[in-house]
Amino acid sequence: TALIEVDGAGQNRIVVVAGANAEVSAAQVEQAAAQTADIGAVLTQLEIRHEPIFAAKKLAERGL
Repeated sequence: TALIEVDGAGQNRIVVVAGANAEVSAAQVEQAAAQTADIGAVLTQLEIRHEPIFAAKKLAERGL
């Protein structure tokens, strides 16, 4: 979850609360891929740690 605050002068700050996304692991990505049917695309938004994103990329490159 992210909240963008803007003050009276137009300055902003972004407050991020990672929540459950901070706990996603590469092992969880691999486990989910093993339980998933044929997928034609993988979309990431780089809102989690890089390790699970790279795991998803490798799986997608292998066609899993």
